[in-house]
Amino acid sequence: MKLSKTITALTAGLAFSLLVNIFVICSLLSFKSAARDVITAAREGLSILGSEPFTADIRVDQVIPLELEVPINQTIDVPIDTTYYLDTVIHTTVNLPLIGPQRIAIPIKEEIPLKLDINIPVKLLIPLSIEYHLDEVLPIQVSLPPETLEALEQTLLNIEAGLK
Repeated sequence: MKLSKTITALTAGLAFSLLVNIFVICSLLSFKSAARDVITAAREGLSILGSEPFTADIRVDQVIPLELEVPINQTIDVPIDTTYYLDTVIHTTVNLPLIGPQRIAIPIKEEIPLKLDINIPVKLLIPLSIEYHLDEVLPIQVSLPPETLEALEQTLLNIEAGLK
C-alpha cells in the first residue's frame, strides 16, 4: 500500500512536471512567434524611417553672447543754406602823405549768404557686445545615415534568423 501511494505520488508528480514542461514549451513557442512578429514590424518601421526624415521640435532656451564690429563707411552730405551776419571793426594803419601813418577803425556790417554742400566722410568701426536670449521651439528634420540603417537592418536580420 505504501508502494502504491509512492507510485501514485510519483505518477502525479511526473504528470504535473509534464504539464508544466508542456506549458513552458508552448509559452516559449508563443514568445518566439511574438518576438518574430515584433522583429518583422521593427524591420518594416526601419525601412519607413530610412525613406523619410522625421521632424522633432526642440526647445532652445539659451543666452547667446554676440561680439561683433559694425563698420560704417559713408559720406554724409550736409547742405548749408544760411546767412552769416558780419558786424565788426577792423583797426589798421594807413600811411597818409604829409601826416604819416595814422591808425583808423573801419566798421564792417555785412550780410554774407552761404549756400554750400559739404561732404563729410565718416569711417567708423563700432564694437558691439550684446547677449541675445534665445527662447524658441525649433522644428528640426533628421534623416538617419544609410550606414546606421544598414547596421540596424543587419542586426534585426540576425535576430530574426536566430528565432527561426
